Amino acid sequence: MTAVATVVLPDGRPVAVTSGADTTVRIWDLTSAAPVGEPLTGHTDVVRAVATAVLPDGRPVAVTGGADTTVRIWDLTSAAPVGEPLTGHTGAVRAVATAVLPDGRPVAITGSDDDTVRIWDLEQMAMDGQPIRIPDRLMALAVQAMSTSVYITLVGPGMIVIDFPRNAI
Repeated sequence: MTAVATVVLPDGRPVAVTSGADTTVRIWDLTSAAPVGEPLTGHTDVVRAVATAVLPDGRPVAVTGGADTTVRIWDLTSAAPVGEPLTGHTGAVRAVATAVLPDGRPVAITGSDDDTVRIWDLEQMAMDGQPIRIPDRLMALAVQAMSTSVYITLVGPGMIVIDFPRNAI
């Protein structure tokens, strides 16, 4: 396993979502430690990052990023992809986080070896704004939503904080 995230399904079951070097994403029932359904397939290289979110319609989703440069959204209730893969990164996607913007929109934030951070609107399934260039290689990212901004903290050789939507570094 290369990454893990957790969420509660609509039926009340807590699950973990894991990603792996075998290019799959797996859902695990946390009460039984048993897999839920078959592995989710679609990435063509190592899946390096995973985060979870709940969409406004109540659907829990996983957001995954891989060495194949794509970001994929998975409906965890149906175990099916949501839309087409999100593309634009030109390097491996190493980190994913989710947040809700001050206006109520759920987003995924991804960081890549192409030295960019991208914000994806999870309702529109499209990039929100332009890529944000970063000066250092990204290793991890975290997000904190506040009343007027979302602070994206990036860790690489140093630490960078981005104030979104102002994109102030």
